[in-house]
Amino acid sequence: MTITALTLLLAVQSQGATAPKPKPKPAATRPAAARSTAAKRTPATPAAAAKSAAAAEPALPPSPWSLRENKDPATGVRFSSVSITGPAGYRLAVRCDLSPDAVISVQFIPPKAFGNITEKLVTVLPDNAGAIVVNWEFVGGGAINRSADVFRIVQAVAAAKQVRVFTTDSAGEPVSDGFEAPGGEAVFRHVFAFCSTPYEPMTPTNAAAPDPVAAPPVAPVPTIKLGPPPKSPGLKVPAAPPSTAPAAPAPR
Repeated sequence: MTITALTLLLAVQSQGATAPKPKPKPAATRPAAARSTAAKRTPATPAAAAKSAAAAEPALPPSPWSLRENKDPATGVRFSSVSITGPAGYRLAVRCDLSPDAVISVQFIPPKAFGNITEKLVTVLPDNAGAIVVNWEFVGGGAINRSADVFRIVQAVAAAKQVRVFTTDSAGEPVSDGFEAPGGEAVFRHVFAFCSTPYEPMTPTNAAAPDPVAAPPVAPVPTIKLGPPPKSPGLKVPAAPPSTAPAAPAPR
């Protein structure tokens, strides 16, 4: 091999060694939309579905009432309750228990149990006007009303800016507490809905008797004017017939 041919061969080999290698093609990726669609097809677990449903439920507006919903560990009864605490430590609560029928009540709970009382009058005074005075049961250390008066009391509280509650304890001593700005129906509607109960008046238990229906006026009896009684013609007595008996002898 000549020097010239060797030189050309080395030049060709040098160019082949320094030539850049072609870059590998990137792996094909799925579009973002396809990935999103695949993610949506993943079935949700029951817990996730319940959490999603709870998130979709509208939240209650800000309120001074505290909401509690749970199952009573002692009885297993599910309940929903909203309550507000006054400056004297008493609590006013609206509660629904599913046991299994819905029982909605208004409760006045003291910081210390009232004692052994069966039933007493309780006065609910919204905005210092239109007092509602009805009998409440005193059970479990507190006062509770679960009669047909419940909706009337709830409606009055919902429309008020201040509510005071008065009653007496087992010793007959007056007790009371006030609750500022308790108004608003949203929390009470939530409790009624928990028990699937319409937020509307119930049949009253102490409704006043209806006004008597006025009797229709009695038509006056027409006066009949009577004339003077007719004169009686009298009875005609016939004359006695002449006597035929002999005359009595004259006295001597």
